[in-house]
Amino acid sequence: MLQHCSMIPGIPSSGSSSSSTWEPMSAPELIQALTDDTTWDLHPYLVPLAVSDQKEYICALRNPSDELSLTNKADWPLVFTTTTQQHGYQWLALNAEQFMQRLVIAHETEKQSQMEILLSLYNDGATAPYTAGAAQQFPYGPDKYTLLKVGPFTDLYQAVAWSHWKDRQDEASALIAAETCQTKCSTPMGHHSLFYAQLLSQCPNRAEEARDAARTCLRLPLSTLVDTKLPFMETTPAWQDVVVDLGELTSSSSNDSHAIVREWYFKIKQAESSQPRQDDDKTPQQKAVERANDLLDLAVLDKTPYRKVREEVADCLREAELWDMADAIYPLNTAA
Repeated sequence: MLQHCSMIPGIPSSGSSSSSTWEPMSAPELIQALTDDTTWDLHPYLVPLAVSDQKEYICALRNPSDELSLTNKADWPLVFTTTTQQHGYQWLALNAEQFMQRLVIAHETEKQSQMEILLSLYNDGATAPYTAGAAQQFPYGPDKYTLLKVGPFTDLYQAVAWSHWKDRQDEASALIAAETCQTKCSTPMGHHSLFYAQLLSQCPNRAEEARDAARTCLRLPLSTLVDTKLPFMETTPAWQDVVVDLGELTSSSSNDSHAIVREWYFKIKQAESSQPRQDDDKTPQQKAVERANDLLDLAVLDKTPYRKVREEVADCLREAELWDMADAIYPLNTAA
């Protein structure tokens, strides 16, 4: 279906992405040791599904904590990453079907000639078929239809939040939209909390809440933090600069934002470890997954390519008895 698309909605810098050519990917070959395949440098929990000619990736996010759950497995959410983002990825959709339905609606909105092809391809296997024109006829417009009838999408929620604040000075509605963006998504994302902090910083008398939201980012997977630009900004600030600024983080040894973030990350970890914890209630498998997650945070902090930590992460997941996930990340027979 992606090869018929002239644009992928929800991807940052859509001006460049709209001209990209997307192709579905076959399962990456991870049998040979440390090949030149750039998918080795993607986050180990990501399963690449499609790649553009600009080396942008649409991936499924496989969360090992969800894999351990005894409840029914939820669909893997879709995320977006690029080889230039190094470590970060960001939310695209709750699952593949919702993403594809949004793609159909986006092409319908733009009156693309491929609409009939996309609609037929989508409805062929959809559990929630889409009726042509439904989004256009919705009283509140296609974007609201997408959020209310399809699923949560970061860019749409953030556009709604910013519109409430900038156009109407409706602080309450703006913050509710930003909070909804966080709660509706199945996996906590640092870039959602970062946007929330940035929005709070624009509201009067919200500096303390903005500080707390910015610091919360360091308690979420660091790989979910990406540079986020508000509409009024001329350039996109590095996420480390935003967290340090809004989080009011300081250091006596460095003025470098990345170094300050690293120092505060360990301060928070140390403070959490000194508090009464419920580690005794955690299974050995859950503790092993936590160790894998910590390794990935350290890769972000130390700017270590993911390919260099894959083996250690896979070893942790084998301790967690997540054999197939570990083998997908770093097969046992991979040469050193």
